[in-house]
Amino acid sequence: MALTRDFKETIRARAKRDPGFRKALLREGIENFLSGDVETGKIILRDFINATVGFTKLSGVTIARRKASCGCSPQRQSPGSQLV
Repeated sequence: MALTRDFKETIRARAKRDPGFRKALLREGIENFLSGDVETGKIILRDFINATVGFTKLSGVTIARRKASCGCSPQRQSPGSQLV
C-alpha cells in the first residue's frame, strides 16, 4: 500500500521537531534489516531519509566523500562502481 502525501508530511513534520522520533525511526529501520526483514527496513529507512536530509542531498554527500576517498573522477571509474 502506497503512503499518502499527508502521512509522509506528518512523518516529515514529526521528524523535524522531535530528535527522539528521528532516532527511533533510524533504529527501527536498522533493526528490521538486522532481523532479516529487509523490505520493511528499506521502507522505514526511506521514510527516515525523506524526512531528514532527502535522497538528493544524501547522494551528493556520499558521492563527494567517495570521490575524495578514492581519488578518482567519475570518468575514470569502472561502470560497476556506480552501483556501490
